[in-house]
Amino acid sequence: MQQKSYYFDTIDILRGFDYLTMLVFIAFISPHLLFQHLLVNLGSHLLFLHNLVPQLHGAINGSNWSLATEMQFYVLMLLIAPWLRVGRWWGIALVFLLTAWLWRAGVSAWVQPSESSGFFPVFVAATQLPGMLDEFLAGLLLARLVRSDYGKTMLQKKGMTQITIAILAGIFLYFTFRIYASYGSYWDYPLMVTFWRSLLTVSFALVLLFFITLRFTGKIKAMLAPVSYLGTISYGLYLWHLPVLLSIKNLEWIKPEVALMWCLVITCILASAFWHFFEKPFMDRFNSKANIK
Repeated sequence: MQQKSYYFDTIDILRGFDYLTMLVFIAFISPHLLFQHLLVNLGSHLLFLHNLVPQLHGAINGSNWSLATEMQFYVLMLLIAPWLRVGRWWGIALVFLLTAWLWRAGVSAWVQPSESSGFFPVFVAATQLPGMLDEFLAGLLLARLVRSDYGKTMLQKKGMTQITIAILAGIFLYFTFRIYASYGSYWDYPLMVTFWRSLLTVSFALVLLFFITLRFTGKIKAMLAPVSYLGTISYGLYLWHLPVLLSIKNLEWIKPEVALMWCLVITCILASAFWHFFEKPFMDRFNSKANIK
């Protein structure tokens, strides 16, 4: 019951974040949505199903499309949690990888671009939950590693462990982007659509693992405090950047470099306020409920 409560509390938090940004987006960015298919748009977004249909995908704050996939992933985790607890990591990896590759291969073979929106329908199909399981897998296995006894021992080691991870990350990043440089049109190449995102996922997972192994103290930690704070409010940065960008984009007289500066400043302010007055209180309430249980 405690496991189910954890998932449902997480879903409630995501709903709150999504609903707030939706309200702001409709009120200040696209008020025409109040008069165009409002119930369909709201219903699909409230149920986190808007990513399933190209016409609804990103209709209310384009950044929110990924929250639908994330929500669907949490529901999937709730359903398969018993298997995840006892399953071998390589078995979980095999199932997730094969599912993602088969899905994206099928999308590349059967979903065609449209004359009006180009490859957007292909993108929508390829980024459904089955086609993104390899990316979720990276986070799942990384969390499982750092929480294991082996992972904790590895994180305590310095020197060669960090150097090895850094070298591996560099190698994967080099070959990942070298391949992309040769096949940058991406959607024109079925092999790119099917496999390249997995290579990119491994690259970023290694980069993340490298930074996890770092332990800063003293003056270095103090110097990196602003960077750490940006990481803390990063979820808000993701949710708020598009409404800010679209608002400032309407000011055609503003210079691009000035627009960029204001986009960064306003997005950071909104994300900071979002963290301190909305996101953090939700997290604190969730943690207090978990401690009581």
